[in-house]
Amino acid sequence: MSIPMIQKSLERLEGLIAESQSQMKRMEEYARTARGESNSKFEAMMEDQNAKFANIKTELSSMRTDLNTMKTGVSSRLDMLDKKFTTLEANFKRLDEGLRQG
Repeated sequence: MSIPMIQKSLERLEGLIAESQSQMKRMEEYARTARGESNSKFEAMMEDQNAKFANIKTELSSMRTDLNTMKTGVSSRLDMLDKKFTTLEANFKRLDEGLRQG
């Protein structure tokens, strides 16, 4: 083997190594880009899910408020009916006593 042949072989090896390195860099960049797109899609999906969750929480809070309002209204109506029944019961007792005496 002559020195010029060894030099040519080394130059070809250097060229192949350089080409391999550039391909590796392209693949790394491609992987980074793909991972970045995947991360972006995932982040967008998570933001969407968080927005939906926040909307559901708001709706549930609104429903809870409405139910508490209804509960308060029903409770006050029941209290009012209870007072009316108590008053009616007292009136019937007085009427019964008046009829028995009369």
